[in-house]
Amino acid sequence: MLLQNIDKSEFLSVNRFAQRTSWLHGFMRFISNEGVYIFILFLISVYLLIRFLPKWSTKDNLVKVIITGLGTLIAIGINQPLTHIFKEPRPFNALPHILVLINRVHDYSFPSDHGVMVGAVTAGMFLISPVIGVISLVLGLIVAFSRVYTAAHYPHDLIAGMIVGLVVVLVCYKLLKKLVALTIDYLEKTPLNIFLVRESGVPKEENR
Repeated sequence: MLLQNIDKSEFLSVNRFAQRTSWLHGFMRFISNEGVYIFILFLISVYLLIRFLPKWSTKDNLVKVIITGLGTLIAIGINQPLTHIFKEPRPFNALPHILVLINRVHDYSFPSDHGVMVGAVTAGMFLISPVIGVISLVLGLIVAFSRVYTAAHYPHDLIAGMIVGLVVVLVCYKLLKKLVALTIDYLEKTPLNIFLVRESGVPKEENR
């Protein structure tokens, strides 16, 4: 109960900040609504970085970015029943007299799917590179803050979601890395090898 009260107090502090910063509303509303797509584009960008830049083009990095994508989908799938177990109403459905900057929906708040995606993708990015991981973390914190700012979530919704995403991706990496590597080895012998990496900047077919 004490933690819930602290979290509610933090949410209300952010909401009061939102009431005083109308000039931020458009940006925060956009980030809150489009955060999932922003992270999808970010993950695709990292794949293209690994695919085309010799410095990053290694099979190991390709394995990590594939598992990050798979792990993120698995984590979101796991999170859906969790939200129905906890059945936490969203702030805009539970608290009167707050500023709401997002369309009201009737699904549950805890854990946050946005938090899951942030935690999952960021965990995978740190596996690839600390620099990319930090970029993902900063981007994720902006998305997470926007969800609280627009009154879509409490802070603990985002934190719990991040933990779910992080744990699932790291477990997937531990369990699936050999299988994904073997799958890549097989695909190198098929026309689908055009989607694989060019280690040292040389296409796979030229190495044979």
